[in-house]
Amino acid sequence: LADLRYTKFKISGLPGDKHAIFVPDHLAMTAPTFKSIASFVQKELPSMLLCGISSLCHPSKMTTPQLRKCQDFVNLMQDARASLGKQGGSMLEVQKLVEVVNNVMEKKLVSAVGSIARTAFRMNVWTFSGPQIS
Repeated sequence: LADLRYTKFKISGLPGDKHAIFVPDHLAMTAPTFKSIASFVQKELPSMLLCGISSLCHPSKMTTPQLRKCQDFVNLMQDARASLGKQGGSMLEVQKLVEVVNNVMEKKLVSAVGSIARTAFRMNVWTFSGPQIS
């Protein structure tokens, strides 16, 4: 485990210390490796492991034209148009509409991730992002 790198930090608005362990790609994430990591950070093995799929896309830029046109976005798009007081389709109006929708999506995503993080903290759930677990 000499190749592991560790840091502890806090995230504003979320309870407790957070621990980040940077595992090199060549190290297989096996049960013994997890036990060693838990011992190192003086934590019990997790009750669950959440694996995330992420993107480098900032949450405020997550909607796409296809997503904004889908049936599940109809109400959000109507609300955004009403909040802008616009029904037209000029380029500037479309840009403002996209900005409103992206801001709403960002807030919804932040709220959802915050709820998951708070629940994970209470339930001793670890999150994992990186290469596949062996």
